[in-house]
Amino acid sequence: MAKILGAQMILEAQKRSLFPLWDAHNEASKKVAERLGYKCLGAYPAYEWKGTFDQ
Repeated sequence: MAKILGAQMILEAQKRSLFPLWDAHNEASKKVAERLGYKCLGAYPAYEWKGTFDQ
């Protein structure tokens, strides 16, 4: 299912003249991206918000 939806996202982005990027946050997402033809260009620092916005 993830591969089908990922392929749909790529096709829709191309139809809209957008360049589809993929940010793999976990190993499962990385594997889907690789199956769709994406290549890892390298790691970079990323941050994740664990709280809520009403604090």
